Amino acid sequence: MNNPSPKPLAAAPLSASDKTVLVYGAIAAVLGLTLFELVRRRLWPWGHPFALNFSIQWLLMAPMAGALLAGMQSGKRWLAAFAVYALVLPAITALGLHAVLSVIPEDRGAFLYSSQRALALLLSGAAGFILLPLIQALDARQAQWNYPAVFRAAWRNTVHLTLAACLALAVCLLLTAAGAMFNMIGIRIVQDVFATGYFRFAVWPMIFATCLVGVRRRPQLTETLQRSWLTLNAWLLPLVTLVGLAFTLALAAQMALGLHAVQLSAGALIAFSLVWIKLINAAWQDSPDAAPFGPVLRRLLRLGMVCLLPLSAVALYGAVVRVEQYGWTVLRAWGVASSIVLLLYGAGYAWAALRPKRYYSLLAVTNLFTAGVTLALLVAINTPIASPLRLTAESQLQRVIDGRQKPEKFPYYDMRKEFGQWGREALQQLAAGAADAQDRRIALAAAQALKGDYFRWDEPLQDPAQPAPDIPPLLTYPQGHELPTSWWDFLKATSSLQLRNCSTPIKPEKPGDTPTYRCQLIFADLTGDGQEELVLYVAPTADDPQRLEDLYVYEKTADGSWRYKGRLQEQSFEQDMKDMTGVRDIPQALKQGLVRTVPRKDRDLMIGDQLLRMGR
Repeated sequence: MNNPSPKPLAAAPLSASDKTVLVYGAIAAVLGLTLFELVRRRLWPWGHPFALNFSIQWLLMAPMAGALLAGMQSGKRWLAAFAVYALVLPAITALGLHAVLSVIPEDRGAFLYSSQRALALLLSGAAGFILLPLIQALDARQAQWNYPAVFRAAWRNTVHLTLAACLALAVCLLLTAAGAMFNMIGIRIVQDVFATGYFRFAVWPMIFATCLVGVRRRPQLTETLQRSWLTLNAWLLPLVTLVGLAFTLALAAQMALGLHAVQLSAGALIAFSLVWIKLINAAWQDSPDAAPFGPVLRRLLRLGMVCLLPLSAVALYGAVVRVEQYGWTVLRAWGVASSIVLLLYGAGYAWAALRPKRYYSLLAVTNLFTAGVTLALLVAINTPIASPLRLTAESQLQRVIDGRQKPEKFPYYDMRKEFGQWGREALQQLAAGAADAQDRRIALAAAQALKGDYFRWDEPLQDPAQPAPDIPPLLTYPQGHELPTSWWDFLKATSSLQLRNCSTPIKPEKPGDTPTYRCQLIFADLTGDGQEELVLYVAPTADDPQRLEDLYVYEKTADGSWRYKGRLQEQSFEQDMKDMTGVRDIPQALKQGLVRTVPRKDRDLMIGDQLLRMGR
């Protein structure tokens, strides 16, 4: 007997909450296009760092939170969500970034592409994600503050966000492949459209919103994946508990016998303990009876949780000892913060393990309390209150002044580039002579770093009375351009390293040959404004041939002075095959005149077969 195939069910109409998700996607697209166009034209908030950072954080956070909260009925909860995601978190993030990124980037397309801004967004995103289930389900009037519902909301948000992101990534890969396929047959417009900022800001929010709606319309799939993943994770809990118990006993035995660990890594202890905590929550989930184990194994696993307290205490002790020995660094600041969170988990879980009748309720209290402390730490770290950059700059500065840090080991250049106003203030103090009692070269190194230059500790100090070198006969492209005297004077005042690189002749291979120089000058209009920029090409030395070539860009300002604009960096996978010449060696390409700008891109330069793009 032939059974007919079941008829496919008709697609259900979109619910009000699904339409809300799409509305937030459209809002994000419109606001993203607006911000992109304002920045492209250098209109407000361009030129106002706090307003620009606030706008970026608002754009990336508020619509996303609204979409994930779609379907929530309480007006009070929506008001709390608006205050958190549209006001508080963007303001806190912008405040922290203002101290680090108080200068607007020269490149208009770089306003979204900053490691510090990405880290700040990640931290504020983590804080916002922690707050989502609390806003959705936390209720002080119910038992355990309605923790089971908070737990379910947290994992539902995790599943929705993960699946939607995976679907959106699949669409991204498909579009990228489609653009590459059309490009192979000479139709470049498809790939060019996909690469434009207008397409990204207009289409990607709607793609993600559509994927999120698709996931939300399959609640059974979401529930099945959530329960299956948590249960599979829970089966690892006995093994992790056994390892943790064995390690704790071994560590206690070593301490009792007066032995010392050969190498005790606080980071490894933190990572292991966090995995243990995650598996505990995967096992018990939203009910005291959810753990997929028998009563005896449950009791043993519960008692094994006591070991979390000594492990977290040892991790915090190790992190604090490293800080006392070597001062603060960014990683150590994160280690101490993670250890504090871990210690709270360890104390709460150990307390719960010794109170079997109130075990689950104490787990709930611990998770909620620790979530609040984690939020406070994220806010402190994301602002000047406890910024790892500030702690590192101030700590390492004091170590140099006190003589506990070798002068040549101090990160002068990174202080200027990576540590915001605190790094620059530290360099200014050193340049003013704060550490002259240790070594007077520290002030010179700090002054060089403030100019964006490096100080060579292996070279003797230059006599101030020694005159600066004259202008050398450097090769220029196109031929006939003369080296500007004003630019050479600017180089004398700002970069002794490049001055030395360009003025020191290379010893000729044969006696009597004309000496050559490492530097060449390229004059090209990289910005399309009709004025040529000066590109300084510095070739690698003979004793270090593997070093990459350096190309520094300088521009002449309206008053006739010069300023450093950035560096050109190779873009390995973006050259058009039809533009290939077969020459990748930059000096050889310069000799053959294979230099041209690429007007389709901002600030791109082609030398031979190397596509070079402006960076900082």
